[in-house]
Amino acid sequence: MSGTRPEKTRYIMDTLCDMMKQYLPDKIVFPSLGNHEGVPVNAFPPPFVTGENGDSWLLTDASRQWYSWLSQLPDWDTTHNTITYGGFYNVRVREGLRVISLQTNFANSGNYWLLINSTDPAGQLKWLVEQLLQAERDVDKVHIIGHIFPSSYMKEFGWNYHKIVTRFESTITGQFFGHTHQDSWQVFFDDSNRTRATNVAYMGPAVTTYQGLNLGFRIYTMDGNYNGTSNALLDHESYWLNLTEANLKDKAEWKFEYSAKEAYGLGSLQPQEWARLIDRFKTDDALFQKFWDYKYKMHAGPCDAGCRASAICGLQRTRTDSPFPCTDLPLGMTMDDVLRHLAKDIMC
Repeated sequence: MSGTRPEKTRYIMDTLCDMMKQYLPDKIVFPSLGNHEGVPVNAFPPPFVTGENGDSWLLTDASRQWYSWLSQLPDWDTTHNTITYGGFYNVRVREGLRVISLQTNFANSGNYWLLINSTDPAGQLKWLVEQLLQAERDVDKVHIIGHIFPSSYMKEFGWNYHKIVTRFESTITGQFFGHTHQDSWQVFFDDSNRTRATNVAYMGPAVTTYQGLNLGFRIYTMDGNYNGTSNALLDHESYWLNLTEANLKDKAEWKFEYSAKEAYGLGSLQPQEWARLIDRFKTDDALFQKFWDYKYKMHAGPCDAGCRASAICGLQRTRTDSPFPCTDLPLGMTMDDVLRHLAKDIMC
């Protein structure tokens, strides 16, 4: 199609939103901006940048496109204001549960606008603390969604986000991200007690292809809407599509891949269960290989001792420059080796 990049972005976003409204007519969708919505890609200026260099066109369009979903919930005017200001929002889905959608492009190391302010662009983290404090007062649980996952945030933003998650570990019952195109997760640990897990960030697989990956998607099962609900994650199930087979047959056949609880033998999906699973990966080759296959949607390459150590390290490093080095590294392997491997995993 012809036209400028903003026009193409509007067209793509309109097309995708219209398709979701067509095929999921009775569902509320909670959107979050990804790095490819920027013009150019990854470029998201802070709100004080206006005119042709600003992205008010994108945020205004996002509010328009998301209106039919989010206006069904209370306080649309407030939601509209934070979307058009910075691309983030907080909605109360029902009594006892809120969804906070973060504009994680304000933490993206590929966003050159953050050279101006990488600590808290648009005051989003300050706003996040205010929303979590109010949720805590109201005894609401919160699910956080966003595109880019925490371990790839810029240093200052990542450190502050980690502190916020630890402070509100009893309020935040779910964190859901994407960006890598892979199927994975990461465990947050308390800085004052590195054996105590405080939260989990889930990175769902993507239905897009990327660097030899198959297609995938994940369905989360949450505790239901009843008096005393935990609003916590109970399980998740992943599905995959063999792209090579689909191209040969000219037919897409989605297949059940795994249930997290069943595949990993988890008693629950609480943070400490995931932390124990990481420890099991260190000694159980077959269990780790199962994770490795799932991570790459049944298209994983070989993973030697160094690769395995890096992968296990990545599951417990929720900050790009964590001061806590991973233990049990193979002889001769350094944290620089680990970081190089993890950097290759940050895809989109």
